[in-house]
Order: sequence, then structure tokens, then C-alpha cells
Amino acid sequence: MRRLAVLIVLTAVVLSFAATKIRFSFWGSPAELPPYQEIVKQFQAENPDIQVEIINYPWSTYFDKIQAMMAAEDAPDVMFLHTIPSWAAKGVLEDLTPYIEKTNFPAMAYNQELLSTFTYKGRIYGFPRDNDTTVVFYNKTLFDEAGVSYPDYSWNWQKFLDAARKLTKIDSRGRVTQWGVVLERNKWHLWIHMNGGRIVDNYDAPTKCTLNERAAVEAIQFIADMILSYKVTPSIAELAQLGSAAELFTTGRVAMVLSNAAQIGSFLTNKNLKFGVAPLPYMLTRTNTLGGAGFVMYSKSKNKDAAWKFMQFLCGPKGQAIFAKSGDAVPAMRTPETVKAFISNPPSEQERLVFFTETEFGVKFPQMPGWWEIFDYVTRELDYVWTGQKSAVEVLEYVTQEVTKMIKQYGTW
Repeated sequence: MRRLAVLIVLTAVVLSFAATKIRFSFWGSPAELPPYQEIVKQFQAENPDIQVEIINYPWSTYFDKIQAMMAAEDAPDVMFLHTIPSWAAKGVLEDLTPYIEKTNFPAMAYNQELLSTFTYKGRIYGFPRDNDTTVVFYNKTLFDEAGVSYPDYSWNWQKFLDAARKLTKIDSRGRVTQWGVVLERNKWHLWIHMNGGRIVDNYDAPTKCTLNERAAVEAIQFIADMILSYKVTPSIAELAQLGSAAELFTTGRVAMVLSNAAQIGSFLTNKNLKFGVAPLPYMLTRTNTLGGAGFVMYSKSKNKDAAWKFMQFLCGPKGQAIFAKSGDAVPAMRTPETVKAFISNPPSEQERLVFFTETEFGVKFPQMPGWWEIFDYVTRELDYVWTGQKSAVEVLEYVTQEVTKMIKQYGTW
């Protein structure tokens, strides 16, 4: 028995030295680690000949670390990145198209419009982890107290505004004690799309900005009116003092918030909070966000076969189901396994299904180099509208001219 035990230990040691080692990097807080750790654990149990080293950094330092590793030609074999075409254009990502074809990887199970954002010159360079689907979270208790019906697919902008006004409470000194809704500063594009507007002329190959057109101006003015005229949502300055949208909603100081599935975990920390999930309101059309980060392979990986084997698990039905089971991520791959895993979480199966329906209305961001620099610029300039310093017409006119220049400067992929 003693000899057998020694033999088992020696065999394990030999196997560990013989195993192929790959590195897998992603950003995130400690609270976001469990799904990744579970994926690595299950993968290694099925593939004991491959060891996966986890490299995790916070968002604030992740990209600096990755770029330094790339400069040294020593980046992780598999990485979590966003704006995939911009990385692919630099030659640092492996073209996954031949791997997909050789192994019959189920790429068609992905949302194809979302998957298209991971392509460069017609080739696939990565797979999305999830989609940043936005929904309306609403406090059922506050709705009941105000006698307001819960939001549903019949809600247009007017119904949304009417409800927000009824749900906003002001004390005798004119101070707001309960807000109708909190709007996240970087969701302005949703309202433009709801109103039938566009940010640029062609989302796959933009040539000019269209934010000065009527539909976009009306949408931005509607947001400004909710802040300045109707006072149903806090201003930027007020929100800075009050705390985040998630904090306000969790503590019952706001009746509605437009956000994504990642917020649900924080909402559940308040056991007394009874909340629901509803679709976004609409004006001329239904719309939502289509986008998110995903997984890629380093083009200079020394262990590409092992890296692809891991990616097949990570990005396939098993890995996607593990992410979906966490409840924080709307799976980009829609299979019976991923749907079941995602809807098994609170608040309810029916409300969880809203995320899948809303994802189908998703509109991707313009596909071009420098888009996020442009997005940040527009977001900053819109602060002048939200604070009432400038009108929507004024800001969007000069923003349109500037963004058109930036589009020509950055070019296309």
C-alpha cells in the first residue's frame, strides 16, 4: 500500500511537469472571480494535460499590464479584451476562423450581430462573453404605494415620464426625497435609437456623424427635460452627492433605474427590496445595447492548440452556462443550457427572460477605430445639456462637426 501511494504521488508529479501550461487573463474585482475559477477547475478536470494559470487585474490597471506584456511579446495565451478589431488590426490576435472550421465550434449559436463586432476583415478573432443588455429595474413597493402600474411592453416615453413624475416625492422645503428614475450618464445613445435616430450614417463603415438630425436632438432634449424641467431624475451634481444609481435603488430612494444584469447582485443585498425587471420604453422603435467584451487568443502564443482547447470550453456552451449561472451576465451564446442557467436566478424566470427579448433589439456601436474616444468626447459634451448650460441643438451641432472630423481622422478598420 505504501509503495502504491508513493507511485500515485510520483505519477501526479510527472503529469504535472508534463502538462502544457497556458495563461488566461481578465479584469475584475474579487467578487467577479468565482465563474472564472469554476471554468478553469472544470476544464482542468476534463483536460489534466493542460494547466491554466489565472492572471487577474482590476480594470484600472489591466490594459496597461496587457500592453506591457505585448510589448515584451509575452502576453497571456487567452485574454479578455474589448474593441477586438482594434487589437486584431495590430496583429496581436490569432485569427480563430480556421480553428472554428476545423473543430466545428458552434459559432452560429452566438448572437450573430454581436459576434460581428469580434471580426476584422471578415475573420473572427474572438467571442463575446455576454451582452450589455439594459433593462428597467423597478421597485414594486414604491410603485404599489403610488398606485402606478408596473412597466411593460406598452410603455412608451410618455407613460415612462408620467410614472416617473408620480413616483417622485418632494418635501415641504422643495427637496426631492424620492426620485422617479435614475439615468446612467453613458446610456444617452439608447434614447437616440429609441427615437429612430442614429449616431453615424453607417454603423459598419461610418463616414459622418448624424447627431444633429431631428430624432437625435429630440432624444437628448427629452433626457434634459427629465432632469431640468420635470426634475424626476437627479442631475450630475446631485448624483455625485447622493451616490451611485445602484446604491439609490438598493436603499429605496429611487423607483426606477436603467441598467444591466450586473447590478442584480447588489440589489439582492437588501432582502426587503422587492424589485422587478421590465423592457425599455420606446418612442418610434424598440432598441437596446449590443456589445460587450470577450475572449481572444494571443497571436504569439507558444501553445495555440492548448489555448484553443481551453477557448472551446470557455466560449462554448459549458463556459457560457457557468457565466450565465452567476446571474450577472446575459449569455452571448443562446442554447438551452445557457438560457436555463441564466433564468434560474432571481428575481424570477419570467423577468429574467426579459433580458433575452431585449437583447434581440440590440444595436451595435459604430465599428471603427477610435470609437470609444469619440463616445467619451460626446458623453462629456452632453454634460453641458444636462446642466442646462447649453441647448441640445447647440451642443449636437458642433459635436456633429467635430465627430465627423474624428471619423475621417481615424478611418475604418
